[in-house]
Amino acid sequence: MASDYEGWKPAGKLGRGMHSRVGGLDFETIPWKPVKMARKGREVGKLLRDEYYTCAFCKGTGERPKGSKCPACRGGGEVRLNPPSVGCAFCNGTGEKEPRSQVTCLVCKGKGKVSVVEPVKICYTCNGKGRVLGSALYCMTCKGKGVVAARGKVDETTGETRPFMSRPSGTARDIADVIYQQGGQAHYQHIARQIRISSPAYVESICEQMTEKGYLEKLSRGVYALSPNCEGLMQEQEEKQRGALSADEAKILNTIVMAEDDEELKSMDIAKKTGLKLADVNKICNKKLGEQDFINISLSGKIDLTEKGLRAIEYFFGQEELEQNQATDLEYELPEEEEGVKHKDEQWENIENLKEYKI
Repeated sequence: MASDYEGWKPAGKLGRGMHSRVGGLDFETIPWKPVKMARKGREVGKLLRDEYYTCAFCKGTGERPKGSKCPACRGGGEVRLNPPSVGCAFCNGTGEKEPRSQVTCLVCKGKGKVSVVEPVKICYTCNGKGRVLGSALYCMTCKGKGVVAARGKVDETTGETRPFMSRPSGTARDIADVIYQQGGQAHYQHIARQIRISSPAYVESICEQMTEKGYLEKLSRGVYALSPNCEGLMQEQEEKQRGALSADEAKILNTIVMAEDDEELKSMDIAKKTGLKLADVNKICNKKLGEQDFINISLSGKIDLTEKGLRAIEYFFGQEELEQNQATDLEYELPEEEEGVKHKDEQWENIENLKEYKI
């Protein structure tokens, strides 16, 4: 009897979506599709304002293992946290030390969330993961929370807490100053020319580092802008600098403002017009006004006023005019007070005379 498998041939090379002959029968191969593994997405550092949450360890049942009271919520199914709080980065909010284990998380104690103190920022050691790569322990910097406290101060206008940020120093300070002078944004090649650095690539690398630290924001390819916090620092510093402007410094700035458009002012010319000594003019221009970006001094010695310098001289003379107006108002008020005192003295004399008349 002929075998049912007579004429059987091994299947040829299977192709995706093709027909193959297996055991003498036609089978349509299943088209291959990539499988995307589902993973719980979470926002690292997102502040939560509620006070009560479903227990992460027992999923709100109050039991884990079954028949035993949950060690995280004590059988209540809910946990209480002092707001604000964030999802535990070490266990990814599951409340478990290991996936599908019966041991609570070392950081959140099974709650799935941990309380924090505002303001916060992403942990720079673990980058918000709650643990260092290759280590089974939680991150020692953030204690497994994924965030660390950020020093800050309260904005008087908005009432919001603004993260504390120190003013950049060195080349970063020069870059921030140039961007501030350009109205808040500039291309890194223009910045390199302004601060006289021959390598624009070096300036771009510093700008990238400043972006990571929160000093700058990248708008487009090669264009960087000051972040709101950094811009606030620059404005605060400008207010302090122009408030400390001396009379001689204001005189020099005013001389530059009053110069002709085609006139090239140098320190010698300023000394002649202001009557100051040349050594004092050089000292003020180089050590004070130049370093604070009130003026630009070219390699040829030409001195130009910056936008910051123009704002400073306007502020100085505005304050001077305000003080003069206040002094004038005070002079007008004093005679009125003297007349008032004189009028009161006359009234008192009339009262005394009236008493003597009655007596």
